[in-house]
Amino acid sequence: MVLAVALSALTFLAQRVAWMKANRAFDYYNTLPTSTILLLLAIFVSYFAFAIPGMIAIAVVGGLIYGLPLSASVDILWVLPTLFCGGIALAGLGALIGLAGRDEQLAGTYANLAMMAVLFLGIVPENDFPQAMRVVLGIIPSTYMVDSLKLGLVGSIRLGALSVDLLACALFAAVVMLGSARALQVRSE
Repeated sequence: MVLAVALSALTFLAQRVAWMKANRAFDYYNTLPTSTILLLLAIFVSYFAFAIPGMIAIAVVGGLIYGLPLSASVDILWVLPTLFCGGIALAGLGALIGLAGRDEQLAGTYANLAMMAVLFLGIVPENDFPQAMRVVLGIIPSTYMVDSLKLGLVGSIRLGALSVDLLACALFAAVVMLGSARALQVRSE
């Protein structure tokens, strides 16, 4: 499910933002009576929406293969905000890559590299990494998304652990949202 979010929110969005930057679309959007944060949030949510069919398909197929519960239980309701916040965090990372990339192709290349790093580091168990690499796991949102999904989909919610995962995803989302808005404002000035 994190792969579906990362592919859409990180890779596709980085290319789209680079295209928008190159074609001066942000110059037009800056003339509209809305804040940069709301504009970015709308763009992020639209790309997150592209990931929803993939997440549902993966949840259903994975649930059938691994015998996970597919009911709309409280556990799954904990997972949804984590996916949303993690999706916004990955979308913000994609937007930052798109704003930093020289063109759409280069932004796509950087986003693919970032996606591979985010996914690899997010899905490999922490104990399999050397101690120095474990610090890196704490600074990527996919780690918290995967942990939250594991707990939520297996039905072994530990309120404290899941709250930390959700809070971390929300914090990442806020930081990249503000960073993207700042980068876009600096670019337009």
